[in-house]
Amino acid sequence: MSTTILSFQNRVVIETLHNEGRSLRYIANYLGLVRPPSLTNFTG
Repeated sequence: MSTTILSFQNRVVIETLHNEGRSLRYIANYLGLVRPPSLTNFTG
């Protein structure tokens, strides 16, 4: 599992989208933080 350091701007986007009721999956996809499907099969 890798670590991603988020910029201040990304943190503001996360907070804004979260306050709008967006899902974690949506937010991660919006920021490009979603794992490739092939890795998901191996890591759960």
